Amino acid sequence: MTAIHDALRRDLDELVHTKASRAAARARWAVFRDQLDFHLAAEDAALWPPARARLTGDPHGQALLDAMEDEQQLIGPLRP
Repeated sequence: MTAIHDALRRDLDELVHTKASRAAARARWAVFRDQLDFHLAAEDAALWPPARARLTGDPHGQALLDAMEDEQQLIGPLRP
């Protein structure tokens, strides 16, 4: 999980500071967006359900998961 998050942060930082042409930046964004979508879908399918089950009865843990999922939802509107 750390490796993919580090890679996404690195790639996003490179996109923000790119000196590439607009067309190249758009193409790179499309690849980044697709990788991010794949990662978020995998989290939704494989991470959140077992984490919720494990934290049943732990209000602090459930609140943390809620906050993490809320943060994930903020990404959607940023996509073109």
